Amino acid sequence: MAVPEIPIPGARGYPMVGLGTFTIFGQRGAGDEVEQAVKTAIDIGYRSIDCAWVYSNEESVGRGIKAKIDDGTVKREDLFITTKLWDTCHRPAIVRESCEKSLKALGCGYIDLYLMHWPFGFKEGDDLFPKDENGKVLFSDHDFVDTYKAMEPLVADGLVKALGLSNFNHKQVDRVLQIAKVPVTNMQIEIHPYLSNKKLIDYCRSKGITITAYAPLGNPTRTWAGTDEPVVFDEPKLQAIAKAKGKTVAQVCLRFLIQRNINVIPKSVTPSRIKENFQIFDFELSEEEMKTIWSLDRNLRFYGESIKRREEISNKTPLQHQQQNTRCKNTKDEYSTRRKRDTRHVNIKHKRLHINRRDQWATGADFGRPFVTQVANGVVILDCVRTTLSLLQLPRGLEERTIVV
Repeated sequence: MAVPEIPIPGARGYPMVGLGTFTIFGQRGAGDEVEQAVKTAIDIGYRSIDCAWVYSNEESVGRGIKAKIDDGTVKREDLFITTKLWDTCHRPAIVRESCEKSLKALGCGYIDLYLMHWPFGFKEGDDLFPKDENGKVLFSDHDFVDTYKAMEPLVADGLVKALGLSNFNHKQVDRVLQIAKVPVTNMQIEIHPYLSNKKLIDYCRSKGITITAYAPLGNPTRTWAGTDEPVVFDEPKLQAIAKAKGKTVAQVCLRFLIQRNINVIPKSVTPSRIKENFQIFDFELSEEEMKTIWSLDRNLRFYGESIKRREEISNKTPLQHQQQNTRCKNTKDEYSTRRKRDTRHVNIKHKRLHINRRDQWATGADFGRPFVTQVANGVVILDCVRTTLSLLQLPRGLEERTIVV
């Protein structure tokens, strides 16, 4: 089966369905399982494999690829390999070294698409998620703009065919575009029926940037899911559409994104599911069915900062480098509400905010409920606190009280 492709400047066509290889961060296990999943996917017809250094399984992916090249199933040029620069490697001087490590692990000669995984850096070192003695994340102060500049020579030198970004918001993308000599060709972000990400997608497309959806099924097996979080597969409207089409909910979700001209990279190591996720080109969703799925959007983020799940972000990292792709205002002293509640905005003159990240939405999908912090004589209403922000602690001596609303 020929899979539709999206053109990527400088690279071969990007197949619209790929195999995601996300497993468990920081654990170098399940290598045989991942290797077999790659081999199974290639046998089924997948030609796109999505990887990342932080997934800690690039060597396993590489073994799977090599096995299928060696047995004549595919040639290297038939495949589209994506991997990502991790947060501990944002210092420009070590970007090339990090890319070379991924190339060595994958053994694929070159990378078709190299993404900056997140718009912030962690402290350099072997620990993928460095923390201090109090368990707080240790950030670096490297600007992602400088990191992108360091990625650009990788294209001219033949290590990489094309560059892209992941988990950036539109203002961060714009900062990169202002300095980019090598085009930003792709943006990888979380998209599924409960998170349309339409505004960011429209912005990227206006700049000629293609879109890839990770977690297109909401990743129901994620280990950090709360018991009260909604499950995409349990959505009655999706179940009704799937039944009418003689398909699974997973296939309907993937088809919805394909018809939005968005690449998908569902992850699985189960052969039957890998096959199921690929069988989405023998049916179409009607305009009415597409509208129904559009209506499910809750702006609900299952991943966001889940890769670290810290109580708070280090206060040493520049704020403008730390904001994720959200609908929050990109300002330093005022934050807007996403959900209509009895809230109001108050500017903070001293620009010091306090966030208790342990407080969750009723859905558990974001990283904090709106809450009220009493600071001297001022009251601050905060919402949409699921961003990777550098928020300063309150000055000593000021009374602090957090009330969940």
